[in-house]
Amino acid sequence: REQQALLFRIRDKISDAHRAILRLREVREQVTGWRTRAASHAEIVAAADALLQKLAAIEDVLYLPGDHKMTYGLIVRSRLNQALATVIPIVGSADARPTQQAYAIVDFYSGQIDAEIGKLNQVLAADVAAFNALVRAADLPAVV
Repeated sequence: REQQALLFRIRDKISDAHRAILRLREVREQVTGWRTRAASHAEIVAAADALLQKLAAIEDVLYLPGDHKMTYGLIVRSRLNQALATVIPIVGSADARPTQQAYAIVDFYSGQIDAEIGKLNQVLAADVAAFNALVRAADLPAVV
């Protein structure tokens, strides 16, 4: 039961990270669209670039961005989602109670994932709101 509970906990935390990445990518797509539409507004472009950099930094910690075809896991450091996933075979390798070390590593990576999700939530709450205010203030046309 403890083994199953820990495996479910790992699965849920990885799912939390992936949901955060999906939200991040949705926001990035929208900001990129507004950056293109507002190319003549330097202040909006600068704000979009700053916001996109913050989002990219968070994504880079949580998940390997971009194309993965040529990495083979050899030349690229693992990200938090992958690091936590590597604990699954360790926990599931024996029909026994998980070790204290397994719990410790799950807690370690889960805490880091929660911290990055917290950063993302802060960016979405503060930076996206500020960016939206800039776009509204620019009174950009809906159709160009």
